[in-house]
Amino acid sequence: MALNDLSKKYSLGTRVIHWVTAALVLVIFPLGKYMDELSKAEKMNVLPAHALLGILVLLLTLLRIYFFFKHKRPESVKTGSSLNDKFAVFIQSSFYYFLIVLVLTGIGVIITGGYWEALLNGTTDALKSHGSIPLLSLHALLATIIMILLTVHVIGVFRHLIKKKENIFKRIF
Repeated sequence: MALNDLSKKYSLGTRVIHWVTAALVLVIFPLGKYMDELSKAEKMNVLPAHALLGILVLLLTLLRIYFFFKHKRPESVKTGSSLNDKFAVFIQSSFYYFLIVLVLTGIGVIITGGYWEALLNGTTDALKSHGSIPLLSLHALLATIIMILLTVHVIGVFRHLIKKKENIFKRIF
C-alpha cells in the first residue's frame, strides 16, 4: 500500500529552484575548498565567481521560502515512522536556515577579511590571513553541514525509494 499521494507536485518554481540550488551547492562547495589552496592573487581570480554564485543561492533560497508559503505543496512524505517523518522535515527545513546563514557568513568573510577592499583596489594588500578572519571558520563549518544535510537528504530519498517502493522524485521533477 502506498503511503504517499505522488500525483501532487511542488510548484514549477519550487522544483526549478530545488535543482538549480542543488547544482550550485555542488559547484560552490568544491570551489571554496579549491580556493583554500590558492595564493592570495589566485584566490582573487576565483572569489568573484564563488561570491556571486553564493549570492544567487541566497536569492533562490529566499524565493523558495516565498514559494513555500505562496503556493500549495504536497504533504510531507510519510515513511511509516513518526520519528523518520519528523527527521525528514527537520533536514529539509534546515537547508533554508543553513543556506541563508552560510551566505551571510560568506558576505561577512568578504568584508572582514579585506576581500571587498582588495576587489575594489585590485590588489591583495588588504587581505588578512585565514587565521585572522573569525567568520571564515564558521563559514567553512556551515558549508560542511550543508554537505552533510545534502548527503543525508539524498540517502533518505533513495532509502525511501528502495524500502517503500515509492518514487518520490515525481514530486520534485
